[in-house]
Amino acid sequence: MLINNKIIAVLTINDSTKSLDLIKCLKNVGISNLDIRLRTNESKKAIETIVNSNYDFNIGVGTVVSADDLAFINSLKIKYAFSPHTDEKIIRLSNKYNIEFIPGVSTLSDINSSSLIDSLFPILKILWGHQLESGRGFFLSNFLSMLGGFWINLSIESITSSI
Repeated sequence: MLINNKIIAVLTINDSTKSLDLIKCLKNVGISNLDIRLRTNESKKAIETIVNSNYDFNIGVGTVVSADDLAFINSLKIKYAFSPHTDEKIIRLSNKYNIEFIPGVSTLSDINSSSLIDSLFPILKILWGHQLESGRGFFLSNFLSMLGGFWINLSIESITSSI
């Protein structure tokens, strides 16, 4: 998912007319990985502009919450996406489109959901403001709420052995 470096620029774009200037600046400092959030009315237009530009970026889309969002991503041949939750319909559709999908989780029930286990997701996004804990496995405390999100690589073995 990451190319050239391990930095992902997470972008919320309010004005699509400035998107090319923004990505030119990011490219000039060596950033190749973008996570553009679908949080504004301009997001999709900005993503289309960037995808159709002459700049070579590894683009992912965040805040994916609907089948329409996934269809949009698929139409542009974008290969990874992030969601703030674990919606089984979206997870299954992402598999159909062959989009590397990273669902947000906030409870052990989210992690243990059948769609996550069936899909064998190697990466989950732990969402802010929540506490995850188990008696035998990993423990993440409330400090996550200060970070706005936290990435953790979990194998299916570590998930199922911790429950």
